[in-house]
Amino acid sequence: RSNSPEQVGKTAIYRGGFPAIFAGYLIRLTSSKDLHSEYLNEYMASPRARDYLKLIKSDGVYQSNISASKLKEMPIPLPNLAKQQEIAAHLLTYKKIFLQLMEDLKSLHNLLDLIKFIFLKRVYQKLLNSSLERYLNVFKN
Repeated sequence: RSNSPEQVGKTAIYRGGFPAIFAGYLIRLTSSKDLHSEYLNEYMASPRARDYLKLIKSDGVYQSNISASKLKEMPIPLPNLAKQQEIAAHLLTYKKIFLQLMEDLKSLHNLLDLIKFIFLKRVYQKLLNSSLERYLNVFKN
């Protein structure tokens, strides 16, 4: 409901692990028997939904708002429940794969940094040894 222009309209699912108080600046959505909550959450994060939310938000000095009445008018593609569950499951799988790939990429980046450090250390060590050797040769002669 209320937040920065970039954050307003973002959704989350509370699974009720402990008692909590619902904040007044949020809009609480409850899914019906025809709407899978994971599907709705994923749809609300889609570029299509985010573009719509940008259109209906009102901007204040320090925050943006989305009214519940405007949100109720938001068109949501509604395939049958089985298809919604399938879509949500696929998106969850893709997100897990993406996050794993990002972790792998981070590990590769760290490995590359280590290789670069070792390489430069050896190069500088070789240069230092070469310079030291020439310096000592000057005094030997």
